[in-house]
Amino acid sequence: MGKTIAVDPVNGGAETWHDISLAAGWSLLSGESAKYRLLPDGNVQMVCGLSHASFSAATTITNTALPAAYRPTSKQFIPGSVITQAGISIDSAGVIQAIPSGATTTCRANGTYQRDF
Repeated sequence: MGKTIAVDPVNGGAETWHDISLAAGWSLLSGESAKYRLLPDGNVQMVCGLSHASFSAATTITNTALPAAYRPTSKQFIPGSVITQAGISIDSAGVIQAIPSGATTTCRANGTYQRDF
C-alpha cells in the first residue's frame, strides 16, 4: 500500500513544507525552522523554533498571513515545547502570534491544528 500524501491546495501537486516569512525582530534558533504543511487528514502541521529580543505579550511572528487554504475557521493554539517557551496561535485571518506564559525570548512549538469545525 502506498503512502498517502496531501495535495497542495494553493499550487497543486504533492504538498511540501512552506517556510514562514518572519516579521522584524524574529530569527530562527540554531538548527530550527519555521514552516507549515497540510496533512493528508486535512489538518495543518506547524513547527517553529524562533528567537526574539524579549516579549511578554502576544507578538505577531509573520510578515504575511497564511494563505486562506491553511487558515482555521476559529483561533487555534499550539503550546510551547516546554513551559518557559512561547506557544503559537493561528487565527482565522491567518495571523500567527507567539503567546508567552511570561517574559521570554524563545518560541518553540510543533503541533497540528484543524482548519475547520
